[in-house]
Amino acid sequence: MKFKHSIFALLVLLSPGFQAWADNSDEIESVKFEKFVSPIYPYGLTFEGVVDGDVEIAVDINKDGTIDDWFPLRSSHVKFTREIGRVIDQWVFKPILKDGVAIPMVLHMSFHFTFQGVISLTAGDQSHLFFNPSTGGSEKDRLVFNLSELDRIPTPIEVAQPKGVLGLDPEAAVGRVMIEFIIDTEGNVRLPVVREIEGPIELAYTAFDSISSWKFEPPVRNNRIVSARVRQSFVFSPVK
Repeated sequence: MKFKHSIFALLVLLSPGFQAWADNSDEIESVKFEKFVSPIYPYGLTFEGVVDGDVEIAVDINKDGTIDDWFPLRSSHVKFTREIGRVIDQWVFKPILKDGVAIPMVLHMSFHFTFQGVISLTAGDQSHLFFNPSTGGSEKDRLVFNLSELDRIPTPIEVAQPKGVLGLDPEAAVGRVMIEFIIDTEGNVRLPVVREIEGPIELAYTAFDSISSWKFEPPVRNNRIVSARVRQSFVFSPVK
């Protein structure tokens, strides 16, 4: 049972010594690679007149530093995205610690490709860039859209109601949890992140486990199936 944190990350030159520094206000230690395989520029793109490009992704990191999931948020060319996909399964992070305890994390990463090599750029605050991708980059490169940009609100077709909150007296299981996540083009919930908690922390675990198994109708924008970022609130009331 887990729920994800998100952090501010600064990405520097990609190398085995790569580091990303977390926002110290949360007492989260620096993020480092245990194993890193660098993506490379797809040289066939030079014949298409493409000499550079950018990809932004969100990476879901487990407590042990392995990658649970990842999702492209923006890409200037599909071949750059495929190149990230080719190597990302080989990445392993050192466990990310908060107050000395390993935690799961959703990390935002940006990559700039050139035919001379690959370097990473400043990623910024994940909660801002992940869910407000209209800042920076080209509009046509966006792969994930806001709810207000869709033709209609995606309808849930499979819903798992939160089960009883373990470790809490039923009378104490009162509060609200806000979760943000991506709905992909198949209607699956991807990279859920707990954003707000009002009440005991156990409520967040319960809400996270519930939303992870939901299924939606695929989001549609301009009559085309796309991916979208949404928010879902869970309100917990005393059992009567």
